[in-house]
Formats: sequence, structure tokens, C-alpha cells
Amino acid sequence: MTLNLLLKDTTFYKKNKYLTEKELEILQTTGVLFYQDGNFKKNQKPLVLKLILLLRKSRNTMYRYLKHCIVEQRDTDEKRYYAFSANALKSHFLRASTSSAYRGKSEDAAEFIQIIDMIILSDKAIGKKTSPEQAFNLFERYLQPVPRYARMQKICLKTYYTYVRHEKTQVKLMDLPEIVSRKTAVIRPRSNTSTKGTSIHERGFSLADTSEFGHWEGDSVIGVRDGQHKVLFTMVERKTGYAITLLIQSKKSKHVRFALNKLERQFGSQFKHVFKSITFDNGGEFSDPHGFAKSVFTGQRTCIFYADSYASYQRGMNERYNREIRRYIPKGRIFDNLKQKTLNRYVSFINDRLLKRHDLQSPKELFHTELELLALQLDKLLRSAHAA
Repeated sequence: MTLNLLLKDTTFYKKNKYLTEKELEILQTTGVLFYQDGNFKKNQKPLVLKLILLLRKSRNTMYRYLKHCIVEQRDTDEKRYYAFSANALKSHFLRASTSSAYRGKSEDAAEFIQIIDMIILSDKAIGKKTSPEQAFNLFERYLQPVPRYARMQKICLKTYYTYVRHEKTQVKLMDLPEIVSRKTAVIRPRSNTSTKGTSIHERGFSLADTSEFGHWEGDSVIGVRDGQHKVLFTMVERKTGYAITLLIQSKKSKHVRFALNKLERQFGSQFKHVFKSITFDNGGEFSDPHGFAKSVFTGQRTCIFYADSYASYQRGMNERYNREIRRYIPKGRIFDNLKQKTLNRYVSFINDRLLKRHDLQSPKELFHTELELLALQLDKLLRSAHAA
């Protein structure tokens, strides 16, 4: 049975769809041949088994189809007889669909769907990868407060995805790369040991605790696995979700250290308050915890922790951000010709996203708010020190 299915052309089969003209033709031909002796009272099981192979439908579905395919007709002498007609089945479902009380929301919410389509496609035109969820968040924050849009008929996010799959929107599946790029997770053995330095289990707070500002997750993103080209050094702040991405010369610990030195000079005395800790994986580029923690001025600038081997969930925010940046810079692309200005533009797109978990605020807004609060606290401490 499996071999027969593999040998057949299945390109025209679609799940959750009504029979196509080709399928109706197969149904008509097979049914007429089966009932060519005119005996419509014989067992339908052989016909059903044959149609299951041809049409790839379930047993119950085929019995329901045959129920409406056998119709009673009359000849010129008004004598009754039975006939097999696939068109009768088609007419039955057409009547059922037109008499149904539920029409769906695609017509009533046509204006809302058009707005969501426009947001996604207009952002795509400027190189920005906007998901339907982000489009819904933008509508809710900026358009929903307007009375005209507040009274508009809307649909939920799940319904919008259903309409995209059924081709009822201007947005197509290929415009949403997250849908077509899902992969099955690979289960690997895990170890609870950190090989580079201080373990994540000594960090002092749980993985789910994002209440304190200043704790970061870091990683590297490579283009080609030959060690001869530039690498992306990415960091994500756990509370706000704000990301920083820098181009470094290679996947070596000294270049990661140079990137941290650059950030420390940029933030100045605030660095140790903004970067209280950084959690890396056990990659070779992060094998210098003492160099990373040592300040370019004096003393220690931050605390370095290492996640367990094969436990990327311990740095979930950073892994999620790396997937977002891969939407703009696909795997296999060499970063040598990539400019930091272009990279900053991609990072800005990601930091400007409105997130539900932040009450429709962007990571950029939250990060700058935290910096302002930090500046006020430091100023207050400085005044207290002078007064003393």
C-alpha cells in the first residue's frame, strides 16, 4: 500500500480541501466501473478501499462521499433507476456551504486584514522582516486608540495565519519565513559542568528571573566554518530584551575581549552597572573569563558566567535573538563585506519590535528608560557622597 502511494502523483492533493476536478474525475470513473452491472446494493467496501488509495482520504470520508454520489433518477417512461454521479456530490456540498449560517470573518474584517497586509508588505519593501504578531502589536498600539479603528471588525492572530494558508490575504507563506523554516529539535546528551569558568548555577538568580536590569547573555554567530572570516558578537539584556551586535575579526577570545573593551569605553563609568554579568556558552571564543572581567581602566568591570554544555535554553533570549538576526543575514553568508552601519540597521529593526510581554513596548524604549533611571540613581549617590 505504501509503495502504491509513493508511485502516484500526489501534487494535486491538498489537506482540508474539497475535491479538485481531477479528483472528481477519478471518483466518477472508478465509481461507474464498480457499478457497471447496475447492482447498487452490493458491498461498497472494495470500492472504498480502492478510493482510499487513489484519493488519499479516510475510510469514513469515502463512505460519506459515496452516500451522495448514488442518486435516484427517472427515464423517459418515468421509471426509476439509480446512477453514480460525482457531480451530485459536488452539488450537495455547494448547497451545504451556501446554506451554512457561518460565513467567516474574511469579508467583515476585510479592512483590518488589508491593514495588516500593508504593514507586513511595506516593511518587507524596506528590508524589514515584520511578523503578523508584530503587525498586530503595531495596530493595537498606534491605530486602536483612534475611534475609527477601535470600532473596526478584527480577527485574532490564529485566524489571520489560517487565512494566509488559505490564500485569503495579500501576504503569502513565503513572506513569513518563520512558517517554512521550522525544524525538528535534535536531542543531545547534556552535561551539568561548565568547562571555562564560573558556572551559571552560581549566578544567584533563576533562569526565569528577569526582574533585575544589567544581566546579559552573549554568543557568537559565524558565517562560514573556516575560522578565516569575521564573526558577529551578540549580547542580549535579559530584562528588556535589548540587543547589541558587533562585528569582530575572528572567532578568537582576544577579539571578543576587544569588543568588550570597546563597549566599556563607550559606556564609561556606567559599564559595570549596565553590564553586571554576562553569561556565555562554552565555545572556544569565550575561553578567557579573566580577560573579559578585567577593566581597561582599573579593577573588575563585570562578572562572567558559563552555561552548561548542550543547554542553550539557559541562554534562551540570546538564542532567540540569533534566530532573528539570521532572518536578515542567512547562514553561509560571509561577513567580510558586511558594514557595521548595515548591521546596526538590522539590529535596530529587532530592537524596535513591540513585545506583548512588555505591554507593547519595544526593547529599545525599555533599555533607554533603564539607562535614565540608572543615571538618576548614580547622580543621587554622587550628591550624597559630596554632601557627606
